[in-house]
Amino acid sequence: MSGWVPREANPSVDLVSTIEAAAENNSWDAVQTLIRQMSMSPPSQDFWKVIFQLGEEDTTPLTLLLWHKSPRNILEQFLCLADTVLPLRMKDRHVLLATRDSFDCVPLHFVARYFSFTPGDVEILRVLIRWHPQALVMKDCRGQTPLDTAKVNIHNVDSVRHDEFVKIFKEATEHYNHDICFGFKMLSFNVQRSLDFCVNARLAR
Repeated sequence: MSGWVPREANPSVDLVSTIEAAAENNSWDAVQTLIRQMSMSPPSQDFWKVIFQLGEEDTTPLTLLLWHKSPRNILEQFLCLADTVLPLRMKDRHVLLATRDSFDCVPLHFVARYFSFTPGDVEILRVLIRWHPQALVMKDCRGQTPLDTAKVNIHNVDSVRHDEFVKIFKEATEHYNHDICFGFKMLSFNVQRSLDFCVNARLAR
């Protein structure tokens, strides 16, 4: 989070508070409506402020959606919206490292801990790695990387699917570490090609 200065979001659009209220009331209609409205308009400065909006304890909309286990379709809609805004604000990508409470987790830790091996889950994983591959080697308060977390947290799926999910983290992390040795700072073609190959091959089974 170093160097990140919280910016005020559009006062009429407080996505963080809307998500918190939705989680408390177990009703996500307001969040879905807000994201849909934002998706129907061209990306603007107000939108990227909302996408990267910081709440208490440096939480972002993305972290909150993962933390509160929002409906998967809402999370996917948010990722699609963020994907249109992110290229306009590449220098602010490090906000994706935002943590939640004392767990010091990045979004990839949430995916590793709570998600199962479905096509939607894998696509979310791929988007997050593409956005910020450095998160593959970040450690939480337990000293675990997302790969470590995926290994020790058994998802509500059969063991074969869990093993395949872990393999995606493992292969992406190995390629990322290899590329760092050669001085690459961004997600390289090698990592993306590996992700595409292993994901497509395993989903086809």
